[in-house]
Amino acid sequence: MFFTKNKIILILGLGKSGIAAVNLANREGFKVTAIDQRINDYLLDIKKELSATQNSIILDFNDKILPECDLIVISPGISPNSFLGKLAEKTGVEIISEIEFAYRFCKFPIIAITGTNGKTTVTELCHHLLSGSGLKTITAGNIGKPLSEIIMNEEKYDYIILELSSFQLHYIDTFIPFISVILNIDSDHIDWHGSLDNYIHDKMNIIKNIDLKNKIVINYTLLDILIKFKNKCSVKSFSLNSDKADFFIKNGKLYHKNIFICSIDKFSNLKSLHNLENIMAVLGVCNIIGLDLNKSIELTSDFQLGMHRMELVIEHKNIKYINDSKSTNPLALIAAVNSCSGDKNICLIAGGLDKNMDFSGILYLDGKIKKVFLTGKSKNKLAKLCKSVLNNSIYETFKDAVHAACDYSTSGDVVLLSPGCASMDMFKNYEDRGNYFKKLINRRILDEVQSS
Repeated sequence: MFFTKNKIILILGLGKSGIAAVNLANREGFKVTAIDQRINDYLLDIKKELSATQNSIILDFNDKILPECDLIVISPGISPNSFLGKLAEKTGVEIISEIEFAYRFCKFPIIAITGTNGKTTVTELCHHLLSGSGLKTITAGNIGKPLSEIIMNEEKYDYIILELSSFQLHYIDTFIPFISVILNIDSDHIDWHGSLDNYIHDKMNIIKNIDLKNKIVINYTLLDILIKFKNKCSVKSFSLNSDKADFFIKNGKLYHKNIFICSIDKFSNLKSLHNLENIMAVLGVCNIIGLDLNKSIELTSDFQLGMHRMELVIEHKNIKYINDSKSTNPLALIAAVNSCSGDKNICLIAGGLDKNMDFSGILYLDGKIKKVFLTGKSKNKLAKLCKSVLNNSIYETFKDAVHAACDYSTSGDVVLLSPGCASMDMFKNYEDRGNYFKKLINRRILDEVQSS
């Protein structure tokens, strides 16, 4: 159901996506009320700016009912079980995400990417390969700018490449990507969704409205889940383990439809197992839109992973110090350990803000982890889990955990920050956490060099 311009739109949350939604609604001539529970100097400035265009902006909101409206656009950080989420549900008014709102004004085909891990890497790599092939693309959504802001800029694109979180996919109604990419699904954000089943359901909302004209690129391991949501669809699969997938890797070689394409040595900068999956996913997209696979593969050679994703900080005295602060769930932690370990040589710094996730998978890493250095709100939960399997210690501060890992490491080891948890118990975000880790490591090694 679309909406007419004489309606009042209520926008919940004035983060980046909320502000962008206000501006898009203004451009389209809607009446807008926007509210936020917070109040600070930044939001007061935003209120002043947005109120100048006849919007009604309410900060420090704590009323028992929401203002009257005909449509609610809800920001991704607001869960259905939160104060504002519950108030929104009580109104009986249609609730949509900022992605859904912006999509209703979008004129360009969308490549939408979701998954528990790898979304950002795949979104950036997809943009890199498509733009390198002469197509005009832009990234948006959970990475960079909100979709509403992209729609506002009046540019023309061959494709918009959207990274989508489960939060953004929860309130989807008419959204239909041209290509949907589903990388993996594992325990994450259970605190927001309430259960793993709800989390899976919201992830699969990415294909809610597609038909045979639309395409799906999906991890072969998820085909059973896919069938539960769509029994008729056009699928291109990828796998590290099965030669039944469209793209697969066997004996160090990449195949497509059982035809040899290249050795994985071609991907020297992305040879970890999870990144090989990411590459196959993007090659699936390239194949669907008709790009030459060999040219696309050549373009991967100058692609660089972003900061805080398996970022080598420094190698000193044959010890590698790696910043994987973007690891905010157990699957990411497991992938990090598997991608850089030798034989029981990982000094792992883990812990942070738990999201009611299942960490039992880390117990199978006992042959690779030398010791776990636990910190943050989840430290006691993780220590209890690790107790009989993994050598571990608890630290009250992040700094103490980092220094203890450094003290414990010896030649040939890897000091790995891969928390497997969110950062907001101790830091502003994962970037803040990663930057602090790098600062601690560089300061420590500089002091060591200067004193020697």
